[in-house]
This record gives sequence, structure tokens and C-alpha cells, in this order.
Amino acid sequence: MMTTILLIVAVLVFMGFVLVSVRGSASVKGTLDDVGSATRPVDLLAFQNLVDPEEDEFLRSRLPAREFRRVQRIRLRAAVDYVERTASNAAVLLRVGESLRGQDPALAEMGREIVTASLRLRVNALMVLGILYFRICFPSVTAPVQQVSARYEELRTQFARLARSQRPADAGHLLAAL
Repeated sequence: MMTTILLIVAVLVFMGFVLVSVRGSASVKGTLDDVGSATRPVDLLAFQNLVDPEEDEFLRSRLPAREFRRVQRIRLRAAVDYVERTASNAAVLLRVGESLRGQDPALAEMGREIVTASLRLRVNALMVLGILYFRICFPSVTAPVQQVSARYEELRTQFARLARSQRPADAGHLLAAL
């Protein structure tokens, strides 16, 4: 009986952790003003270079095994930072999308698209973080993680539509914050 109760409590705690991880911080109100102050820029080209299997193979062929593992760990830690940034930015944009629920239908639809793209990215980022941490422990292992950049680009595209429709003069600045 006690084991069952502990298992139920553990499952509830885990579900709460996943919910908080996917939805993000509640401290962001979800306005376009929050985007500039609550997000951190992500250099997608640099991230893609860090997780490119061809780049890994190039380094593996040019460096001694020990040096490759050291360099690969550094590169993977940088990739973790980029994935954490994308997940954090997605949480901010999730709040922005949610704030558009009661607006006119076109705006509400943009909000739904942003929420969907944000949730996809957040879930994907959590999985990729696990893969990256595993690869930091075992740098010789290869595992694909490029889908984060595609999901992030999708989210940026959805947000760009909203920014251009609501704040055309600030759209470039808002997008630069991502």
C-alpha cells in the first residue's frame, strides 16, 4: 500500500515537473513588450554547426580521440545553452500566443499557431537536452538533434507574422531578440 502511494506521488510530481517545463515560467505576462526583455537571441547557424554530424566527423578525423572528446564536450555544452535558450524563448512566445485568445479571429488563430509551435519546440527541446547531456557523458556517440533548429525557425516564422501585423515598426527589433 505504501509503495502504491509513493508511486502515485512520484508520478504526480513528475507530471507537475513536465507541465512546468513545457509551459515555462508564469512570470512573463505574454505581451509583445515581454519579447524584447524576456528572450535571449539564438544564433541558429552557430547551433546547427555545433550539432552537424558532418562537422563531428570532420573533427573526429582530424583530432586524436582524447582531444576530440574534449572538444566535443565543449561543443555539446554550447549546444545545450542554445537549446535552453530556444526553450526559454518558446515559453515567452507561448505566453504571447495564449494572450491572444480573446482577440479577433485572425489574431486568435495566429495565437493558436504560436502556442502550437511553442509547445512542439518545448517538448522537442526537453528530449534534445536529454540527448545532449547523454552525449556529453559519451562524446563518441552520435544522435540527431537538428530538429530543434527547424522547430525554432517555425516558431520564429509564426511570431514574425504576428509582430508584423501588430507592430510593423518594431517587428525587426522583436525578431532580433529571438
